[in-house]
Amino acid sequence: MTQDASDGGAAPFDATAYLDAASRLIGLEIPEADRAAVVAALEGIAAVAADLMATPLDDDIELAPVFTA
Repeated sequence: MTQDASDGGAAPFDATAYLDAASRLIGLEIPEADRAAVVAALEGIAAVAADLMATPLDDDIELAPVFTA
């Protein structure tokens, strides 16, 4: 569930606007026949992400180390 911007949370996710902006940014043309399916996939991803981001974390959680080669 996404929060409303009026309560200090993020604005609701607009999958169509995101698709338009992201595809334009990377120069990817999404065929009109595929747009509805891509928007539906983005909405599903956003729903899962919202649930994940809404999960509270304890203050004493340690970050995982980052290893570089």
